[in-house]
Amino acid sequence: MNPVETCGEASPTLDGESPSEGNQSAEAAAPSLSDEISTSTSTGRPRQESLTSDAAVVSKRDLLQEREPSVIEDDALASPIQLLPGETLRRLGRSGIAGGIIMLTTYRLFITFKESFVNIPLRVIEYVSCVDVDSISATCKDGTVRMCKLASSEACFKWLHAIKHELAYCRTFVDYFAVSFSITAHELKYPPWNLKSGNPYKLGEELDRLGFDLKNTWRISNINENYKLCSSYPKENVVPRSYPEELLEKAAPFRARCRFPTVVWRNTHTGTVLARCSQPELGVFCQRSTEDEELIQAIIETCDAGDNTSGTDDGVKKLLVVDARSYSSAIANRAKGGGTEYTEYYKHCDIEFMALPNIHSVRSSFAAVRSLISGKASTTNWYSSLEATNWLTNLSTLISAAKHVVETLVTKPVLVHCSDGWDRTPQICSLAQIIMDPFYRTYKGFQILIAKEWLSFGHKFAQRCGHALGEFDPNEVSPIFLQWLDAVYQLTQQFPTAFEFNEACLIKLVQHTYSCMFGTFLCDSEGIKVCEEFHTETVEVWSLLDALKSQLSNILYTPNVHKTLDVSSHQSDLRLWTSVYSPQTSQANCLEAPIENRQLRRSRSFTDISSSTGNFLL
Repeated sequence: MNPVETCGEASPTLDGESPSEGNQSAEAAAPSLSDEISTSTSTGRPRQESLTSDAAVVSKRDLLQEREPSVIEDDALASPIQLLPGETLRRLGRSGIAGGIIMLTTYRLFITFKESFVNIPLRVIEYVSCVDVDSISATCKDGTVRMCKLASSEACFKWLHAIKHELAYCRTFVDYFAVSFSITAHELKYPPWNLKSGNPYKLGEELDRLGFDLKNTWRISNINENYKLCSSYPKENVVPRSYPEELLEKAAPFRARCRFPTVVWRNTHTGTVLARCSQPELGVFCQRSTEDEELIQAIIETCDAGDNTSGTDDGVKKLLVVDARSYSSAIANRAKGGGTEYTEYYKHCDIEFMALPNIHSVRSSFAAVRSLISGKASTTNWYSSLEATNWLTNLSTLISAAKHVVETLVTKPVLVHCSDGWDRTPQICSLAQIIMDPFYRTYKGFQILIAKEWLSFGHKFAQRCGHALGEFDPNEVSPIFLQWLDAVYQLTQQFPTAFEFNEACLIKLVQHTYSCMFGTFLCDSEGIKVCEEFHTETVEVWSLLDALKSQLSNILYTPNVHKTLDVSSHQSDLRLWTSVYSPQTSQANCLEAPIENRQLRRSRSFTDISSSTGNFLL
């Protein structure tokens, strides 16, 4: 049975809606956000021009140009949905299923069947191929595999070529759909959105909330104001007031990519802090930097002086260095100029290794999960096969590391790093903050946490998500952010009343991490977005989340009850996130089951979460 053919329960009678990839039920559909738009928007795609200098002279509309004419295989066909602002029809035809339609636009691949439909944003597709001569298989970055049967092998190859051509079209920033969507949506005053641009994370507001004393103990360093010291760090960073700016400039080069230690969170009860950085560059000869050592010591001493919780039995304050790598990996990095803190140099530091897998292991593990769920792997011993993927094992290790950071912060400050400090480091830091701080479990706080730990501190979204411009390096692709969202999902399952947002919100973030409709996850760092002025030319995903807050909120949320979460990292308490990786078989519903019998169990916020999460937009 065709897996796509049975993934929904109703035809897409949407009047202006652009549903999400995956399952979709018209009966469970939420109100369309684009119903109020009466203007048909079939503009072209932006030219390959910079959005700076010369572009300021002309209107943004002049950046858009018409492309080659669309291909409509049957004049009797019409688009089954209203297109989004800036979205252009590229090809429209009939599938090989009775009554089925297949449509390709500059944003999506949309397939309808008699009683179901599937929508896949193009950038979510990792690769496409022909299967059984007359079928197209789309392997997606979110773990799903979609298939569509066509009328003939000739039609199959035509559609395969068209999809590959569209996937290869993006060559410059203005070729991203996010740009054409933003330009057109602003012109149309796209209701009911507040078309936000920029970063929801405001450092000053966060420091006030966390009780940082900026007059006596801490200060905001502007040494990276122009992103010259560290191109992947934010402009402003928190360091001890006692540590001079000129020393910071000397200390930074000792850390990989100049990602020097900076404070990101403070325990308001004990005064201990959480800091992050990259590995020190000791090399094989165990080089040292007195400036870096003094910075670490300053962080220890700056933690509330009148508080004794940061001390040990002998009264000496210490700091725990949490190295996300294994000990062997950290030592092996010395051969490449890296390494870990040498205790003879950092006398007041303890070092522990968390043994989190690197990006290559995470990528292999995720590929194994995708292969298992898509049916390409043996299902004779399904649960044993799932265990062999190591996906849940890796999640367990991540949650355990974050839990250890939380427990340590009760008594002493913690410094977290991996190799470059932009993959495993934000995973541990942000997950630990969710466990410790109830604010980050609110709707607004969760957005701020992502903007702070993942966007401001430079997770390589363009590389890791596989939508970087220029030469493509598959070895740089890895679902690091997706893995972290999965870990957050595990926490929401253990504490169903502790989070203001629900599973649908997490699924939306998974989808738009890869969709390239929003500018939020397009770049490798904040500095790149600012220098390219790209942050002002795209809509942020927070616009979507805010517009859909009523649908993405957890109705069982109970504020001010859960403080620090007592999470479990045991594999027996973890589950496969089927609503993302296998939506059509979520909750063990078989593909072969009749449509009327394939009803998902009730969730805490939706009757059918797999269908509901995709029906708001996109």
